[in-house]
Amino acid sequence: MAKRKMTVSITGFCDVIDAVEAALAASDLDKREALAKTIDSYSEDFPAEFYWAVGPKAPTFLHLLMAAIHEASHPESRPRDPGLAATDGP
Repeated sequence: MAKRKMTVSITGFCDVIDAVEAALAASDLDKREALAKTIDSYSEDFPAEFYWAVGPKAPTFLHLLMAAIHEASHPESRPRDPGLAATDGP
């Protein structure tokens, strides 16, 4: 009897990063420039926080980034109460 190979398709974090990169690359040039200036300003105003956030021990930054991306990509799922966290579940 021949063995069947199971194919499992999963979406990993690299897939999320690729999608974010593609969305940013496809966005309006002015918006990309504004984002770049904002990130540059943040890195100049708060260098310790910025370099920590892009470092290997940045779970809070990752949490906030993922929540922001989720809210921006799913505006219909934003809670009506601004005090509610967007990370209470899918």
